[in-house]
Amino acid sequence: MWNIEKIVKKGDYLYAVVKEHPKATKHGYVLLHRVVMENHLNRLLNEDEVVHHRNKDKKDCLISNLELTNNSEHAKLHGQEQGQEWFVLKCP
Repeated sequence: MWNIEKIVKKGDYLYAVVKEHPKATKHGYVLLHRVVMENHLNRLLNEDEVVHHRNKDKKDCLISNLELTNNSEHAKLHGQEQGQEWFVLKCP
């Protein structure tokens, strides 16, 4: 789907140079883990979809290390890693 021209290290993440990607920056950068997941699914990711790194290594973008979640699920995953518990309160 997306042809990655090159991979660039920038901060904690790796970026793919994919100039034709609709979400690319003016320099053609897109987060590599998102491009890998889009290529795997053969579609663009929705705005509410988050790609989670299972082993917590932000530079490990193998599809086997990536999991597609939404914002809420992703927050729960990171909360559980820090020992927080999630629950739903219901008013009587």
